[in-house]
Amino acid sequence: MAATREANAPNQNRRVKVYVLGSDGQWDDRGTGYVTCELISEHDALGLRVLSEHESNKELLSTKIFEEEVFQRQGDTIVTWTNPETREDVALSFQEAAGAQEVWEIICQVQGRSPLDEGGEDAAGGGGNVSDGAGSDLKLPLPDMENLQHLQDIVSNATSATRDRIVDGVMADGYLATLLSIFRDCEDLEMTYASLAPSP
Repeated sequence: MAATREANAPNQNRRVKVYVLGSDGQWDDRGTGYVTCELISEHDALGLRVLSEHESNKELLSTKIFEEEVFQRQGDTIVTWTNPETREDVALSFQEAAGAQEVWEIICQVQGRSPLDEGGEDAAGGGGNVSDGAGSDLKLPLPDMENLQHLQDIVSNATSATRDRIVDGVMADGYLATLLSIFRDCEDLEMTYASLAPSP
């Protein structure tokens, strides 16, 4: 997909603050600048680049637009994602909602999805629905023994943006009670197997 770099004149709609989630769980402010959507040579892909508003040669962020649906829209002015290669959580806070919408539409166009889908990738299967407050749901798998590994994978790969939503889903509609019952059944099966196993 061919793309050319946008005009160098700062677009006030594209003025953003860059945040990265630190190891202490706090969002670190990396600075304020202007985001452009362009072909980034080091990634050989269309991506997002943020240059400082004070030092035009200082790069605050450079990332490709990943094919995975890791990008999420938070409200009108925030776009967040987890880099699938580094597991780094990043957020862009836009000064103007129009700028956030412009960039979001470009991200969705690259990924081949609708801009109305403001959430991340949904987990397959039915079960607990976790609303993200923007109209899309993250679906947890049905709480049964066959889906325990799938559920563990979802929890293990959760981002800062989805952890609370997963907790809400687990706590809703008796999901947790069913899960605890399955764990007890697993323990009983393990004890039964141990009692039936031949002695060494």
